[in-house]
Amino acid sequence: MIKSFKELLGSIKNREKKILAIAGAESEEIIEAVKIATEERIISPVLIGDPAKIETLCGKLNFDFKSIEILGEKEPQRCASLASR
Repeated sequence: MIKSFKELLGSIKNREKKILAIAGAESEEIIEAVKIATEERIISPVLIGDPAKIETLCGKLNFDFKSIEILGEKEPQRCASLASR
């Protein structure tokens, strides 16, 4: 039985990384969470939204966006459609 968040992370790290598509990935909180999950080797992110905004936020948070997939789309409905594929 997992009793702490640290134990949970440990059990997840031993599994295959999941691809996580995030629609509208243009907020600092989202990028920060993606950065942590990527650095912990939990996910392989696909960020969907305005590439310029995403890249600016990644730079601000010292997150190397060159190693992740960014799909450029500004319309919210199309972002959601891309994320659900």
